[in-house]
Amino acid sequence: LTLRQAVGNQEKILLKEMKPKTKTVVASIPAFAAFVTTLDLPLLSSGETQKVIMFQASQYIPLPMSAVTIDWFKIEEFDEPRSGRFQRILLIAVPNEILKKYKNIFDSLGLRLTAIEVESIALIRSLIKQLNKTNSVIVDIGTESSNIVISEKGVLKANSQTDYGGVYLTQSLSRSLGISLARAEELKRRKGLLATGGEVELSTLIIPFLDVIINEV
Repeated sequence: LTLRQAVGNQEKILLKEMKPKTKTVVASIPAFAAFVTTLDLPLLSSGETQKVIMFQASQYIPLPMSAVTIDWFKIEEFDEPRSGRFQRILLIAVPNEILKKYKNIFDSLGLRLTAIEVESIALIRSLIKQLNKTNSVIVDIGTESSNIVISEKGVLKANSQTDYGGVYLTQSLSRSLGISLARAEELKRRKGLLATGGEVELSTLIIPFLDVIINEV
């Protein structure tokens, strides 16, 4: 099976279990699959801002502009003492090839994909009740990388990736304890930092892993 076929099969099983009442879909993509950065620009009209962004985007995106889909929104305004009123723009670019793969998967399932967003924004929205009055850091530890999200009162202000994820911890546990990867993964999920008694060594092995993530933050 190709990866797309495997994902499609899993989605079919999920849909069969969920029995959703709608065929309309909004999907999120991993942060590592998108280019996310901020731009500081003079405060301009929406149309003028669009032109400036499209002109400057090629400096930040390591792909031809024809190969990506770009979106942006203003996250704040601020004053520059010598230059006047400025705006901070969050720029998001997603390779068209990735968008095409997502669309093909949902088309094959008979679903209508209406929007795609970066998962960092979805994470903030899912936690909005807790985050809408505070400045927060969200750390989403994935398999091979971790997504670091900076939120100011519910608004995405910065997004960063570190090439260090849960699989490295699993491998470390496997080597240190002389057990299989499957067993190491099970222990990591079941005990983690809360390990006590005979399994307290788990916590000792996990702390350096967390230190790496904290240093990245």
